[in-house]
Amino acid sequence: MPPVVVNQAEEDALTGLVGVNGTNAHLRLARTFHDPLVTDTPNDYAEAQFPGYAAAVGNWTGPADDGTGNRVMMSPAVVWTRAAGGAGDQIYGWFLTQGVYPDWILIAASMFSVPRPMDTQGMTLPLQVALICRRG
Repeated sequence: MPPVVVNQAEEDALTGLVGVNGTNAHLRLARTFHDPLVTDTPNDYAEAQFPGYAAAVGNWTGPADDGTGNRVMMSPAVVWTRAAGGAGDQIYGWFLTQGVYPDWILIAASMFSVPRPMDTQGMTLPLQVALICRRG
């Protein structure tokens, strides 16, 4: 399922929200299913809680031309690993926020085509997100 970029953020706004220096955006995993809508807020998503989980912050690349005239920003490649103890989660997708709770804003979100279990120690979930500003 392709990501929904809320409010159809343009390249400059997206660059400012995500921050290519890695200080702005937090990539989070969603433990409940929710069809992303352009009217969503972060409160529409329940964040993962499995042992070893933390929201990912890192250096985004771009925006760069994707060869078709669109501009693409790429998140860092992240791999979450389920640690020992505690309860696990089913992961239904991801959401991207900026700011600090409770004043954070939602930038984008997407659900996976199939939920990914994170209920056994050592399980991993790799993810890299591409945000595309379509041109023309």
